[in-house]
Amino acid sequence: MLYINSSTDVMEVGKNTLWMVGDSFTAGDGTFVSKHDNYPNKKNIPFFGDSIAQKLDMKLINRGKSGASNDQIFDRLLSVVHEAKEGDFILTGQTFPMRTQLFIPGANTVESEKFIEWSFRSTPSELDQVIIGNSNVRIEHYPNLVSGSYDVEKLANYDRSVQQLFDDTISYIVNVREQQGEFIDKYVVEKYNLLHDLATQKGVGTLLWYQARLIQEVNIQSIWVDTGGDIEDAHFSFKGQHTLGKTLIRLIETKYGKITRNKNRRLHPNWTIQE
Repeated sequence: MLYINSSTDVMEVGKNTLWMVGDSFTAGDGTFVSKHDNYPNKKNIPFFGDSIAQKLDMKLINRGKSGASNDQIFDRLLSVVHEAKEGDFILTGQTFPMRTQLFIPGANTVESEKFIEWSFRSTPSELDQVIIGNSNVRIEHYPNLVSGSYDVEKLANYDRSVQQLFDDTISYIVNVREQQGEFIDKYVVEKYNLLHDLATQKGVGTLLWYQARLIQEVNIQSIWVDTGGDIEDAHFSFKGQHTLGKTLIRLIETKYGKITRNKNRRLHPNWTIQE
């Protein structure tokens, strides 16, 4: 098996750009972001985004954000579609439908400060973290949650107590979003398709992938499995990064045709979908 080293070549000026948008799986958590000290990359396996960028002969810009909800991913995707140039490619990672972001009235318009975002280990009953602005706070048990643990200043203009805000939001997630997961997933795809059409008009290629669905079809190893449970992290292992890169390249070629060289560059000039 050949492992390609991450290269500065993917950042050469003048090349087209591979844009990546998504959550922690896109950001590279556990391996290339928020690394575990006792989990070294012994075989020097590249981040999957670097592998794809090299295959496409593009520079890489990664807009992935740990804990991002589909709403936030879509907001970033809107910006990327606007920025992308003809010949670029956008790779979007869908996330879990239960993730919710809550607008904070009166907050700064800066993206990192205007939302409270909710993330879960597996189900809404296992609330894992709440993100207020740039502050991440881990919660082991929701009933023990106290408002003093959070940056209350960002909620100064909200007319309820922080605890009540959490109660209402958790109730909404458990009783509404968790019950509508399949519908929300379909809605995400519908919104993505609208932006795909816009990107196509600009000569930009796109692909939407969802790790929760992908791992049902392809064995993509997690850090947890690779370490025999020593590190409790469901993000992809280094081997998983390699598998994911190959899988997404295959999906890109299924959609657009074989990636071939054109004037010594690997790309599809107009990213025309194969019939």
